[in-house]
Amino acid sequence: MDEMARKVDELKDVRAEFAVLSSIIKNPSLIFASEGLTYTHFYDKVNGAIFWAIQKLVTDGAVEIHPIDVVDAIKSSDAKLEKITDVDINDITEIFDGTSLVPERTHEAFNMARKTVQDYALRRTTYQALKKCEGGCFNSDVTNILSTVYDELEKVSRDYAMVKEVKEFKYKVQPLKEKLKRRQNGEIKSISLQIPELDPYVQLEEGELVLVGAEQKVGKSAFLLSASVHLMRQGKRVLIIDSELSDELFYMRMVAHLSGVDFSEVKNGTKDPEKLKKIDRANDEIETFNFYHEYIPVFDNTEIMMLIKRCNAIQRLDVLVIDYFKNSSDGGAFEVSQAMGRTVDMIKNNICGDLKIPGLGAVQMNPDGSVALSKNIARNTSSLITLERKEPEEIRMDGASCGNTRLKVVFNRNGEQHNSEEWIDIQYDGNTLNYHQAKKQHVEQPLADDIDCPY
Repeated sequence: MDEMARKVDELKDVRAEFAVLSSIIKNPSLIFASEGLTYTHFYDKVNGAIFWAIQKLVTDGAVEIHPIDVVDAIKSSDAKLEKITDVDINDITEIFDGTSLVPERTHEAFNMARKTVQDYALRRTTYQALKKCEGGCFNSDVTNILSTVYDELEKVSRDYAMVKEVKEFKYKVQPLKEKLKRRQNGEIKSISLQIPELDPYVQLEEGELVLVGAEQKVGKSAFLLSASVHLMRQGKRVLIIDSELSDELFYMRMVAHLSGVDFSEVKNGTKDPEKLKKIDRANDEIETFNFYHEYIPVFDNTEIMMLIKRCNAIQRLDVLVIDYFKNSSDGGAFEVSQAMGRTVDMIKNNICGDLKIPGLGAVQMNPDGSVALSKNIARNTSSLITLERKEPEEIRMDGASCGNTRLKVVFNRNGEQHNSEEWIDIQYDGNTLNYHQAKKQHVEQPLADDIDCPY
């Protein structure tokens, strides 16, 4: 049969659907081991209705299931709300009678049948989604094709994200033990953020999201640029999603960073032959880096997720960088806060967590030192570090070699964090957009009561 001529009706397994139903009729508690299976996954609407009814009955406390119970459930108001197919009592009785003729299945056999039902449901839904995409190919609006494809496939991916099987922890220990050995042998390493003093507190880890908070114009983007270059020089493959800078502006900033030539001269030109050589060398180095830079001024969660998954599918990403998290939704403060929280949650859990990619991002900080919309951001991040520019008097007290910026670890799920009197000294050069650890770290000033105390 020609592949294109196949019909969705082929994508079913009646025996697997009966195996699932007969298993839960004999042992209703298997409903709780159905791992995300729903009545919509059944090809046969009658089978789906019976599964829904049994699931409702068991959830409501039933221990044994009889045909008349299933009939009553299907005729209930809840069934009407769910638009459950009405089923004749004879069809229900026929399935129950057939169940009495087959032996009770093991948990493993039930799982195999359940997975088969879900697999065919996924295939049918994917087929139907692709048929919608096919229709888009004949639409004169070319720009809408990719949007349709991504939207339809994202719906399939979201709806059929199967629930993980529940296992006793002892069955998970072996792979975790092997991974721990690889860590101890140095095969798996955390990724440094180019500030050695920060390493004991925060490093990039698979599945974790580190956020950098700073006030406007303090240099969030420059910090992420410094970190990204540090990663690229180690051969890391990086995706930078940029809400602020076009490719051209980002490129010029990176040239200034790598060359040490002031950004104004990179942008507006210089006649200094040595500086021109530095710019050429910077350009040559950029061409050796493995990274993506995508300018997305208006954040859309679906677009961001599909972009990350596309890049990761081409070749596995080592680090994801978001510069920076900002609101793109309408509404009041509450709606904005909720939207920001959902975006951070999506990056942390659906991207960094599911794809096992370390994440690094930036977020706006308020003048009082708090992070904008902090509750919805902090609860969804792994670590939050802040950048604060020192006042001239503070630079004088600490010493010029202690830099011009404080870095604080203000929130950290995975280790220690700084108290109000602790920080790391770093140096920021705004002309070349360069952050690095200061030559020296400050010495804590003794308290007045500790000076010349005779007692």
